[in-house]
Amino acid sequence: MPKIEICVDNVESVITANQLPIDRIELCSALALGGLSVNYGLLKQAVRISTVPLAVMVRGRAGDFIFSESEVQAMLAEIELVKSLGVQHIVIGALTPAGDIDLPTTTRFIQQADGMQVTFHRAFDLCRNPHIALEQLIDLGCHRILTSGQAKTAFDGIAMLQSLVQQADNRIQIMAGCGVNPHNVQAILHQTCVPEIHFSAKGFRISEMQTNSPAAMGNNGEQDRRIDVLDANLAQQILDKIGEVQ
Repeated sequence: MPKIEICVDNVESVITANQLPIDRIELCSALALGGLSVNYGLLKQAVRISTVPLAVMVRGRAGDFIFSESEVQAMLAEIELVKSLGVQHIVIGALTPAGDIDLPTTTRFIQQADGMQVTFHRAFDLCRNPHIALEQLIDLGCHRILTSGQAKTAFDGIAMLQSLVQQADNRIQIMAGCGVNPHNVQAILHQTCVPEIHFSAKGFRISEMQTNSPAAMGNNGEQDRRIDVLDANLAQQILDKIGEVQ
């Protein structure tokens, strides 16, 4: 059985994920932006209530993965905070303008983590040479890479995922993620033999708030009425399909 990680970005979803038979929760904010760093309140509450191990995203902003020294300093401080709360796992990533692993910055992140588990996130999917990048991340001491095989979804990236798993040869864990659903998870696992799988099983509920105000909190007023949450039924469907894999 592969190890299973579910990605969530709010307390409600942390609670839901804890009711599922999974190995790890990736905790972030702003899933719609690919996942950003977590505010202190969410982090502290998740640590308090979760019996499932947490992997905490450290990514200070949306956009590219080319970070200034000030941004790096901020993320180093985040890693120290996460570690101080007893979390054993962080999720990081940094690239150069040329599309290579930013070796000095990634090294600083790993050194700051000091013994924590480290996942290099899907910034990996923007690398110009994933095979060189994989060897570099092994040398740096990363424990796993979250990747869609450099494709729009993990299903579309099956061929690359298969190649990465073979190259990794258990020296680093390849975790397939992005677009994983009940209809494709078995194909992804069968064809790639990835040891870990990652999904968010996104859903939503409608807000109970009643208002006639024309004001909107974002660009899309309809979003104000939708609360994005982990869909427990969808997650269980994916888990059931994983359980059928031999």
